[in-house]
Amino acid sequence: MRKFARVLSVLLAFLAGGCGPAALRLHAQAASVTGIALSGTRTAILQARSAALDRVEGGTRGQPVAARLEALSTEDRGWRPVLHAFEGVRVSLRIWIDSIALAAAAGEGEQIIGNLIAIARDLVAGWAPLSEALRDHGIDAPELPKIVSDLLEALDDGS
Repeated sequence: MRKFARVLSVLLAFLAGGCGPAALRLHAQAASVTGIALSGTRTAILQARSAALDRVEGGTRGQPVAARLEALSTEDRGWRPVLHAFEGVRVSLRIWIDSIALAAAAGEGEQIIGNLIAIARDLVAGWAPLSEALRDHGIDAPELPKIVSDLLEALDDGS
C-alpha cells in the first residue's frame, strides 16, 4: 500500500510543482495540523470500538461460547466500515505529505521537470513489485501502459 501511495504522491507532485517555498510551507503546516487531528480521531475510534466490544462481551456472559463469539464478531463487523474509512483518510494524508515532500524535492524552475522525470523512472522500475503487492491485498492493479515506459526510454535516448 505504501508504494501505491508513493505513485499517487508523484502524480500529485506534478500538480504541486508550481508551488513556491511559501506555499509548500503552508501545505506542510496544514498537513501537520490535519495529522494531529487524525491522531486524535484514531484514538477516539479505537476507544469507542473497544468499549462496544467490552459491552458485548459483558452482555453475553453466561451464554454459550459460540453465541458469545458470534456476538463479538457481529459487533466487530459493524466497526469495519469505520476502520476502512479511517484508513482511507490516513492514506490520503500520507499522500498529501509525500506530495509536498516530492514537490519540495523537485525544486523550481527548469530543474523541476528533470527531477520529476527521475522520480517517475524510479516508479516505473518499481511498478511490477507494486502491482504484485496490490494483488496480494486483493486489488487488481493495471499493467503499466507501454507508452509510459516507451516515453521514458525516448527521454533517455534524447539525453
